[in-house]
Amino acid sequence: MSFFEIASFGFEVGEKERAKLSFFDSMHCRGYLRYICKLLLVVVTRRIMQQQLDDDYNERVRIFLMLFNRSDHGLDDKDILTMMPHIIRVEGITLDGLNQGVYAAAKNKYFQCVSHLVKEFGAEFKSNALIELVHNDARYTLDDVMSVVRAAHHNATLGGLDCSDTLGLLVQNPLTLEKELSVVQLLPMIILPPTRVYRCPEMKMTQPFLDYSLYRAASNKLFQCVSHLVGECGAMFDEEALLELLENNVNFTFEDAMKVKDAEAGHGGLKPNAVDEEEGNTILHMYCARIRVDPSVKVNLQCVKAMVEWGVLPGFRNDKNETAFMVLMKPKDDDHDFVRPMLFSDEEQSEMIEIMKYLSSVTNHSAHNDKDEDEDDEHDTMDFA
Repeated sequence: MSFFEIASFGFEVGEKERAKLSFFDSMHCRGYLRYICKLLLVVVTRRIMQQQLDDDYNERVRIFLMLFNRSDHGLDDKDILTMMPHIIRVEGITLDGLNQGVYAAAKNKYFQCVSHLVKEFGAEFKSNALIELVHNDARYTLDDVMSVVRAAHHNATLGGLDCSDTLGLLVQNPLTLEKELSVVQLLPMIILPPTRVYRCPEMKMTQPFLDYSLYRAASNKLFQCVSHLVGECGAMFDEEALLELLENNVNFTFEDAMKVKDAEAGHGGLKPNAVDEEEGNTILHMYCARIRVDPSVKVNLQCVKAMVEWGVLPGFRNDKNETAFMVLMKPKDDDHDFVRPMLFSDEEQSEMIEIMKYLSSVTNHSAHNDKDEDEDDEHDTMDFA
């Protein structure tokens, strides 16, 4: 409420009271009005003093934040760390100012200052601070993000940073092996085991987001991250995840799918004979269909063998009653298929022949085994009868 609003209100009250007391002595009324005016003077004075205090504090915070503006002084972390405790103490910087300071330090890449503010003064980030830093500055790199995480990590928390946002940023893009290994080293700081989460509820990560991050890591070929997320954190794939990755990511190869399979090591929910919804194809069906028409698919006998050794059944039939070998060998479809043999090199043609021989052999072997099992079941039924 402004001064004029307060004054208007006060005089309005005074007029009403004077009307009520019109039958009393006018000196009494004038005394009452003087009382109202004094009261208004006290209120306005206090408001002005508070505004002056607020302005003074805001100015002191502004001076504090100037410490972290490289363009103003070009100081390094060591110089600022020398001055910072004195300025905080003398200027009376409260927690709100410290929180502004830790963000400013992270923004300007004073990571030692971030660590000092969090660990020595209890400063905290806003939960979405990392996302803001990355989105507002195209030059803010993954290395910068990792430096903030290391600096903010204290007492099993991330200094207020949201653990889910942090994990999402670390696995959202492809990385070199060196950078990926650095990310893996940070994961225990970000994803706490259940025995420690109950002490730090703000660090709890939901299972759906953990699973989503696993899928993102696989999509970006972060196989070391996949291994850690499954083995150490309990992340899980949907059983048909490899088929979805091959369908939705043009850069994800069948060789990559086998690396993901190796990384999750049978503990991440993948099933060798998972099928797609459209035609009931296994990953082996999908490979045999694509190798006929897609030049980007590598002719790779070892990859085919890896699928079969993993447990993909060569004799498994899709919704069209076709095995993978039948898909590979069926004649050209005049409607849409473009058969690729004329594009094969001599080496690829030789390997393709080996794939045909291998699939023919294992498919026939699988069919004989299925027949033997059916006969055993029939004998067991007869014996039971």
